[in-house]
Amino acid sequence: MTWIKICGTTNAEDAQLAVSAGADAVGFVLHEGSKRNVNAETVRNISASLPGHIEKIGVFVNAPADRIETVVKNSGLTGVQLHGNETAEFARNLFDRLGGKIEIIRVVALADVPPGRELAYGFDPVSAGILSTEEAENIATRMRDAAIDSGLPPARAAEIHADVVQRVILDSGGPGEGGTGKPFDWNAYRQFSDAMNSFTNIIIAGGLTPANVGEAIRLLRPWGVDVVSGVESAPGKKDPEKVRSFVKAVREAEKA
Repeated sequence: MTWIKICGTTNAEDAQLAVSAGADAVGFVLHEGSKRNVNAETVRNISASLPGHIEKIGVFVNAPADRIETVVKNSGLTGVQLHGNETAEFARNLFDRLGGKIEIIRVVALADVPPGRELAYGFDPVSAGILSTEEAENIATRMRDAAIDSGLPPARAAEIHADVVQRVILDSGGPGEGGTGKPFDWNAYRQFSDAMNSFTNIIIAGGLTPANVGEAIRLLRPWGVDVVSGVESAPGKKDPEKVRSFVKAVREAEKA
């Protein structure tokens, strides 16, 4: 099933709403520049009230590793979303410091990745902070070996994932600016999304609503979806009907 994250959670009532609607994860923004910013104590109190199977994802923007580590260890977070200019080495260091027991999610800001010209503009998983140079080389080797063993071309070889950043959010915003609440051109980025899916789990974000999430899933076939403003009545306050309609639309799209 498509993984669903309801992000920008600021209170326990909205977190419980997400759970009852059928979401897989709730997200907390720990960045002072956001209208939905919460502190570690709030995250801890909300997380303590949620079922164990629900993922609790903290969103950070260029925060020091020491701060992220402290928040994770004192708040009940199960995942960290890096929404700034963090490198793959930063992600690896953070992963190791947290004992390899936390999900690391990286955001790719499509405002700086013109569709169809990714390579021309120098985009690659290493510069995006998704893979270290060593990981990229290892994956390339493993893909070639898998292609030889299976008789398939490399692009169709067995799925091989990154070691640390195993989830990547494709969003319409620029680096560090957070979500824009507007969708990117899903059709234009279909090939790019497919390429990213070859080594990580793609999550679609940016302007998703109950009305359009089905189309995003149909076009991009993502591993997951992430929504904030599309299910709110005001910044930081969720609309119950929109939340339930969003989850329902995702589940219906899976059946199509």
